[in-house]
Amino acid sequence: VSSQWFNYEAYEKEPYYEQQWGIKATKLDEFWAAAENNANGETPKKRPVIAILDTGVDITHPDLEANIWTNPNEIANGSDDDKNGFKDDLHGWDFVNKTGDVRDYNSHGTHCAGIAAAVGDNGKGVTGANPNAYIMPVTVLQSNGSGAISTLIEGIGYAKNNGADIISMSIGTYAY
Repeated sequence: VSSQWFNYEAYEKEPYYEQQWGIKATKLDEFWAAAENNANGETPKKRPVIAILDTGVDITHPDLEANIWTNPNEIANGSDDDKNGFKDDLHGWDFVNKTGDVRDYNSHGTHCAGIAAAVGDNGKGVTGANPNAYIMPVTVLQSNGSGAISTLIEGIGYAKNNGADIISMSIGTYAY
């Protein structure tokens, strides 16, 4: 991550930046410029954590990998080191399969994570809305995109209890 908080000039150089119509439509580029100009060279002490409640996240994706959240009190060793009720939740939790393996077999969660927080100055792909945020993967939907309200509730609780500042759920339904 750049030493500047919002390095908007670097973001505009990302290979697919011009194809991201949402940045200009929502004036994110103007926000980044204003944030950089008002930062006085200081980087905020805490990067925000965005929990992506979806079909999982590809934590090895080249435009996401550097921004994947790591549970600071967990070690991948088959134990619940941080005593939060989840063994080896190193980067999040999969509530569908009850595992710390948060991989995305659908790609929707990975897509949503990129919109929210893809790295913005690495010369790859796109720029997320907040390229300085951490991504906390929380799988609450099956690979076909379906899920249960009870699983969503569990995921919201996990995100809240593990320090998420923002919870993102790109979910739709035909049910009442």
